[in-house]
Amino acid sequence: MDAMAEADVLAHYVAVAPTVLRHVRGRTVHHAGWSASGTSTVESESALRTVVGSGGRWLSFAVHELDGWSVLRLTPGPGADTATTATTALTLSESAASRGTATVVMSDGESGMYILFADPDAAGACLADLVDRAPEIATADPDADDGRVLLTPLAADRLLPAPYSLVDTADGTGVVLPLHLDEIAAAAAGMPLEPQPTDAAARLADRGDLAAVLVRNQPPPA
Repeated sequence: MDAMAEADVLAHYVAVAPTVLRHVRGRTVHHAGWSASGTSTVESESALRTVVGSGGRWLSFAVHELDGWSVLRLTPGPGADTATTATTALTLSESAASRGTATVVMSDGESGMYILFADPDAAGACLADLVDRAPEIATADPDADDGRVLLTPLAADRLLPAPYSLVDTADGTGVVLPLHLDEIAAAAAGMPLEPQPTDAAARLADRGDLAAVLVRNQPPPA
């Protein structure tokens, strides 16, 4: 995974602008880059271009902007791999479904994932249930993540990357892409799962926005 040049960052956001704008409109957007950070309201493509042109490479908003959704971050610990992370995400999604709660799973731009629950209490309940039933694959204890996936609930004031946002890391530039449960299941079975920024526009054209239920004022599915 290589770091993206500024021109490529702008090209990415232009390619996915209609979808990104649906997710950030009406929300306070926190934008940052290696040399710039700030907050803005981003209501148009010209505003998005301005944010990116001023050095904003990744976009986020606070969890409370999700209007009742709760969020877990899944971070593979030492010795855990993509299959372990995908298995954890799949199990959490199935647990939520058994409670009648919809979920959205996204890559985190690195080696982990986010799972979002259409219920403010579901993240904590599903976390507790999984850690109790399958302590060999998941933990809520940062000191016990060897070979496991660390589950971290995000508080209301924590920032969550916007769907289709870029994320720069020490290893390069990743992208926060919503994932289909079928590809998560395939990854749990050992298939590669390495979403790239260059995949975003093609995925939107092929699959549509798998995170559309997160758009502000969009009611969560029953």
